[in-house]
Amino acid sequence: MALCLWTVLSGISWVVLPYGLGWRPEIDCPRRECKFLVDINAADWPELSLLPRIGPILSQRIIADRDNHGPFRRPEDLLRVRGIGPGILRGIQPYLKFSDQHEENGIP
Repeated sequence: MALCLWTVLSGISWVVLPYGLGWRPEIDCPRRECKFLVDINAADWPELSLLPRIGPILSQRIIADRDNHGPFRRPEDLLRVRGIGPGILRGIQPYLKFSDQHEENGIP
């Protein structure tokens, strides 16, 4: 009997106490939007994989294309990467910035 009572009370404490201590479920918390820009011509694959719908595979394809064909000059250049279509491009475009790596290194 005591064991049953202890089990019920401990179960209630896991359900009731978090709400009683000011904890709010995730759906009640306000969402914060993160603003960041990724330099598509300088970023490594972990940074590129932070972009929406770009995982490790696509980020490595972006780097391989950049190494083989030179820097991306405009967003549409990313369409040459296998796996990136107009939908993905629309999703990542607000997070992209384009710089020429040669210009950053002081080489005209």
